[in-house]
Amino acid sequence: MKKLLTILSTFGLLLLNGFLSTAQTTTFPEPKKELIVQRATAMEQFEPEMVLSAEERLQLKKERLVFRKKQRNTIDTLQISDRKKKKLLELLNKNPHANLLVKTVNTHIKDKEE
Repeated sequence: MKKLLTILSTFGLLLLNGFLSTAQTTTFPEPKKELIVQRATAMEQFEPEMVLSAEERLQLKKERLVFRKKQRNTIDTLQISDRKKKKLLELLNKNPHANLLVKTVNTHIKDKEE
């Protein structure tokens, strides 16, 4: 009885280990997020000449996302402490045009060029 219990528990552990190891290597594709902009804004009712079209606003939104992604990649490649990197990434999320962030990234770019 003990021998059977030992064999079954060993087999169960091996099976569980196999499931866990495949779960760690399985990658799931990231779902594509669609960018959404309002079709009409409140300002469009009163000053339609001053408001950009939905396509133009969508294009601007895509450009901002590309800009933030480039900045995030630049911050990731900086040779600074993890604490400072984390602070800069948080600052990027709050205000992508902050002086500290711009200074740090520009300094890094100048150092790379030299």
